[in-house]
Amino acid sequence: MLLRILKSLLLPVLLLAVLILLQLNVTELSNRAGQWVHWMPTFIGYALPTCIGLCIASIIQRLVTLIAWDHWARRRFGGPTPRILRDISWLVIYATAILLVVTLVFQKSITGIVAVSSLSGLVLGFALQNVILDIFTGIAVHMDQPYRIGDWIKAHVGHSSEEVIGQVKEVSWRTTRLLTEENKLLVVPNSALAATVVLNYHAPAKPSRFHTYLSLDTAIPVERARRILLAGTKAAMGRDNMLTEPEPMVLVRKGDGVGIEYEIRFWIHAWDPISPAIATDRVLSSCIMHLEQAGIDLTYARQELYFEPLPERHIDLTKDAGRRRILDRVELFDCLTEDEKTMLASRMKQESFKVGSEIITQGDVGHEMYIVLEGLLEVLLTETQSTIPHKVAQLQPGEFFGEMSLLTGEPRSATIKAMTDGVVFVIDQPCMQQLFESRPRLFDTLGEAVARRRLALTDPTVASSPEANASRIQELGRQITRKMRSMFRVMFRDG
Repeated sequence: MLLRILKSLLLPVLLLAVLILLQLNVTELSNRAGQWVHWMPTFIGYALPTCIGLCIASIIQRLVTLIAWDHWARRRFGGPTPRILRDISWLVIYATAILLVVTLVFQKSITGIVAVSSLSGLVLGFALQNVILDIFTGIAVHMDQPYRIGDWIKAHVGHSSEEVIGQVKEVSWRTTRLLTEENKLLVVPNSALAATVVLNYHAPAKPSRFHTYLSLDTAIPVERARRILLAGTKAAMGRDNMLTEPEPMVLVRKGDGVGIEYEIRFWIHAWDPISPAIATDRVLSSCIMHLEQAGIDLTYARQELYFEPLPERHIDLTKDAGRRRILDRVELFDCLTEDEKTMLASRMKQESFKVGSEIITQGDVGHEMYIVLEGLLEVLLTETQSTIPHKVAQLQPGEFFGEMSLLTGEPRSATIKAMTDGVVFVIDQPCMQQLFESRPRLFDTLGEAVARRRLALTDPTVASSPEANASRIQELGRQITRKMRSMFRVMFRDG
């Protein structure tokens, strides 16, 4: 700070020193100048004091800029100092300096100057009343601070019903400059902003709450709809300053003949780095995906006339056909035939879980795998050198876990904990035993599918180009198949 002040004042201080030195020798300078031009002594007598006064004003103005605006005000406003404050300080300092020069150097009374200025100001006031209104509004904005430079605001400007949204880049004497989302500079008169309601997304704190809406059929239980939508919203949080705290909420907004409309509330740091529109897109996309996985469609106004039995609007999980549609989405079981999927669907069990509960625990022995139908789960891993688990991934509807313990008997490799209420389907070893008994070659096919999934979790190239990784997949598949045969041979013998 001190170094910046010294650098900024070096030139004007040197100039002031030279002028003062000349002023001390003004008599000798005037005598020499008078030998050449008779009016030169008079000019020097007025010019040197005037230059000294202006030079002192320049030094004061630089000190005010560096200390008051660049240091104190920057911390006070939390960013760049508004331009209008700098301009006002500059005007006051130089106007005072000029008045002092006129009074002390030219020996003129300022009474006449003030009288003329008052009359001129009255005339200009009528002619420039809108400009003056903008100027004083700009000053009031800085005193009241409804928004600061860098804040994102929304307002209705003029008589237009269109909303103006932009980031405050500068507040000058007459206008406020906003940079819109389209990267266009919008110049708004200060008086126009003062005459409307301004919504500041960054005050009093930076996180802001936004909302969006989805409508579902009245046949969907409210608690189930809340569970699915909350899981979908939470799945979109946690990146790009989309906040997990405060927690998202799902509220019933209204119900009518069309369906039940749900309001989804979430919190973000607006435009830091993503806009509310992008955040809303992510939330809606995630919620719609969760609804699709649960077999639920969005509702809409319609009139339908059927001469046949009504089509199935949503998946009925109490029927084998509905369960089959869930299995069709599990890539691991693509190798099963239609009859095998139907048999597996009829035998798998549906279980519910509450938020905070552990579905499986790392290191435990288990013989079931799970397919996520509704809700959001987190994968927690405890390293050997630590006792505190850390989150490594999250599971959404349509994904599955626990297949290695089911097929090979290996201990659970991670802890799966519920982030929301939800529902899973459970497939146990007796279900798989029946499949292997009816088709023993399924060991090889399923072992290769499990190997491909395990390698893809650690190496993305396996999923994108399985042909190039065929040898790795086959080798790991053979190892898993041996474990599966050993596991279920024991079960066959025990049976």
